[in-house]
Amino acid sequence: MAALTGTRNNPNSTDTSAAVAGRPPKYGYVLSASNATFVPLMQQLGGEDTAAQALMYVDGNVTLSKPPVPEAGMLLQRPLAAVGLSSALTSLDLAMQVNTIIMSSRWSNITFDSLVLENMGPGDARSAEVAKPLSLGSANNLWALYYDRQELRMLARNITLVLGSQIELDYFRYWVTVYQSSLPYFKQLAKFIRDVIRITVWEVSDGKDDNSVRVVQLIAGSCVVENSVYTVTPVVAPRLPTPELNPRLQLKQGQQSALVTAVNNASALLDQLQPLGPSEEGREHVILLRHNVSLLAAARSSNGSTADQQEQANGTTQAIAPGGLPVPYPVSLLSDVSSHHSNELDLAFQRGLLALDATAADGQLQVQHLVLRGLAQGPGAAAALSL
Repeated sequence: MAALTGTRNNPNSTDTSAAVAGRPPKYGYVLSASNATFVPLMQQLGGEDTAAQALMYVDGNVTLSKPPVPEAGMLLQRPLAAVGLSSALTSLDLAMQVNTIIMSSRWSNITFDSLVLENMGPGDARSAEVAKPLSLGSANNLWALYYDRQELRMLARNITLVLGSQIELDYFRYWVTVYQSSLPYFKQLAKFIRDVIRITVWEVSDGKDDNSVRVVQLIAGSCVVENSVYTVTPVVAPRLPTPELNPRLQLKQGQQSALVTAVNNASALLDQLQPLGPSEEGREHVILLRHNVSLLAAARSSNGSTADQQEQANGTTQAIAPGGLPVPYPVSLLSDVSSHHSNELDLAFQRGLLALDATAADGQLQVQHLVLRGLAQGPGAAAALSL
């Protein structure tokens, strides 16, 4: 950080009225910003094209809706650090707005520290001007910030980012699993992440629950994230509806990404192995196992055991139909890398739980980074000992 020398008139003052009233000098600030003063302070400080960093303490929850944010956004032409309270959760509600803070000066960059960023929306046509190589549909790319994603201009430290859906969190888990894999198939998939998005470090761990992931460190070409949490659970601000991405900005049909889902138990796994809808046919279906999963109860149920037996393993009362679950589309079963170990899939010594017909393509069913237990013996061999 640049040297921080205090507010405009008194280095020990936290009064923002004097700072808002006059032209900011070309040195760092220590300011206190509230919901009422955040936007005018940002407009005043950000309008100064200088290398001197401004430090803005955010001492209350702030909502950046339009208005009071100008429709065209607010210029940020200097380094700025927005820091929340250490004593209480401090929310920066982005109100599903995009292009709120415009960074185009050679000095422009922003640091978020000790804040909760909520209601992050997808990008729009204006965002597309600077989006490459990132996806406009991923709200975690923080499209409230308008800047060239080929440039490193954002640091997030000790923050919480509230995503709009479980789907987006599952995609995040999937791609970090791909990034960290040593298997040739995934190393090939990860080339785009390493070579184009330029991620050089991506280390995660379990969050406090199944709805969150902790990022220990992420270093990419456009941002750095340290000791931060991605979650789908609202923290301070009420969740707003996520705007639909403009269809003209969506991927073409031939460019559709994988359909990714994270599961915690056998019941959820069996649900995800049901036939896909017409709009999802042909897409690869990636299923991330967040915990060890046993299909023992479902296998027993298909053999006519009691409901009490069914409920004893992994919380499922579903039965696997005779002939197994058909897999007519590409499916990958993976262990979620944030658990830091390979989770187990217990197949309960049953044959044909997953069924591929003679026309199945090579690699239609892939099992990666999982420990398989309860493998049945093949036809003609002595049956495995019953449990």
